[in-house]
Amino acid sequence: RIEEVLVDLFNQPVYLELLKASGEPQEIMLGYSDSCKDGGIMASAWGLYQAQQRVMSITEQRGIRCRLFHGRGGTVGRGGGPTHEAILAQPPDTVRGQIKFTEQGEVLFYRYNNKETAIYELTMGITGLMKASLSLIRPVTHPQPEYLEIMHELAGLGEAHYRTLTEKTDGFLDYFYEATPVGDIGQLNIGSRPSHRKKQDRSKYSVRAIAWVFAWAQSRQTFPAWFGIGQSLNTWSRGASHREQTLKTMYQEWPFFRNLLSNAQMALR
Repeated sequence: RIEEVLVDLFNQPVYLELLKASGEPQEIMLGYSDSCKDGGIMASAWGLYQAQQRVMSITEQRGIRCRLFHGRGGTVGRGGGPTHEAILAQPPDTVRGQIKFTEQGEVLFYRYNNKETAIYELTMGITGLMKASLSLIRPVTHPQPEYLEIMHELAGLGEAHYRTLTEKTDGFLDYFYEATPVGDIGQLNIGSRPSHRKKQDRSKYSVRAIAWVFAWAQSRQTFPAWFGIGQSLNTWSRGASHREQTLKTMYQEWPFFRNLLSNAQMALR
């Protein structure tokens, strides 16, 4: 509903005057966790990529400055991963001199508790921001249109495989509740909201994304970070060596695709 919400908002003269008076850019937050829980990491990453392009297109058409706010979690299943690579993986010409993202939970400790580590992390973030902002001073390279079409197909394959397991496989949710400590997590007073939307509802819709990812991680099953990727790659390239080579070229040339696969590989180690 990006276009519907933003167009309606920017059609309000009073809001535009408020925005102009503040002198601040329009900040738009992108949520990572629920899209991954619903459709899997492949569809989530691609949906967010496209969402950023739509947001920048709408604001640019109206001459409104925009800052994207990435609501990332610490784990790969909630948009986490190395900050430098994550910034470079954003769509070209969407990072324009500034970016905002969340750092949550244990990430704060292991990235910023030590002075040297904190300096390194901040330096990597700043250099990533500078590289991703080159569009402000010179034309930048956009991914091949063929890559976008392939990614659309891969996302569809990955989402179908993910939903088949999580929504159409008998016993899957029973396994989730028995093999992970999600029940215990729900009793801990450590979150900003309950682990489920409805206490007695054990459906996939009811369990919140943070509890979903945290529970899988605590049972050492990094399921949300990778499931659906392998199946989509195998299905798309099966029996066609030229397609496998195309995927390798995409990995080498397209930072978004490389970051997606690298994060999944990191989660599987």
